[in-house]
Amino acid sequence: MMTSVYMSNMRPAYMSRAAELLGLPCEPLERLGVGWSPSHRATTWSMRDGSGDVIGIRLRCPSTGTKRAITGSRAGLIYDVRLLLIKAIERLYIVEGPTDTAAMLSIGCDAVGCPSAGCGADLLVELSRRIMPTEIVIIADADGPGVAGAERIADALLIVASVRIITPGDGAKDSRAWVVGGADRSIVDRVADAAPVRRLMIGGAS
Repeated sequence: MMTSVYMSNMRPAYMSRAAELLGLPCEPLERLGVGWSPSHRATTWSMRDGSGDVIGIRLRCPSTGTKRAITGSRAGLIYDVRLLLIKAIERLYIVEGPTDTAAMLSIGCDAVGCPSAGCGADLLVELSRRIMPTEIVIIADADGPGVAGAERIADALLIVASVRIITPGDGAKDSRAWVVGGADRSIVDRVADAAPVRRLMIGGAS
């Protein structure tokens, strides 16, 4: 993968424009190692396995939001690799896709993006076993596939930690829209606090 090359291609002006189009600050994009591919005219987002290794690169057109992956990429998780160095994570948020991940980082949450609704459960289990969060909160996109996908991921992650599932408040369709619409960490945490806790019990989940 040409991750370092794409990152070196990213000029400050490009980063500022990409962040502006997303309605987010530059800092979370920088933490995720967002780069630029001149040949694709798209930003690049590294997808990782549970140990932090890059296994694929997602492309996103800044102006249209069109998404695709570089040939040979494997679908992976989107997260700041420094997450692996944190010793005690109380609450890990799982969202859908790279820009939702950036949005959650922008309000100070520890967050991981899955590649699409309900996908990447095995990688999420691997990562969660490494960082051992006290609790996992899945923010499902506010649609049928998003909620169904969150349920599948929750079932897989119960072997690691207790899990809550929420959807964005204020009528937002996803985490980024929620944050851009004004949600801060206190609001997101409050919604998470109100959601029922699921734990793995003998004989199944509760």
